[in-house]
Amino acid sequence: MQADFTIESSEGLTFPADPQPGMEWTQKIVFLGQQSMNGVNVKTRNTLNASCKVIGVEMVSVPAGDFEALRTNCTFKFDISLVDQAFSLATTTTSSAWYARGVGWVKSSDTGEMGTTEAVLLSYSIP
Repeated sequence: MQADFTIESSEGLTFPADPQPGMEWTQKIVFLGQQSMNGVNVKTRNTLNASCKVIGVEMVSVPAGDFEALRTNCTFKFDISLVDQAFSLATTTTSSAWYARGVGWVKSSDTGEMGTTEAVLLSYSIP
């Protein structure tokens, strides 16, 4: 499958500059897509709605080390509509992510209709 997307509109906040426990934010992105799968080309108009909250600081152990990390929880609602066709698909994913000061992202866990995925930081270096 090959896909090309352009952003039609974006509003809200991707991630706060100084996240603090209890802080909440939202983001909405609408993007247009041209996708090709098995020789069939389709145009899509997709909407991603994110709703996030900073939970607090937790200890996290990953292969790259042990970190005191800020946890965020987000719900992502993703709507996919085929342009010029009466087809749409909606999916929701819940996600937790941990960010360590001076390092950045160290772990995430996502759960949705397709199952659960976990990603962890294996190593890092700071120049």
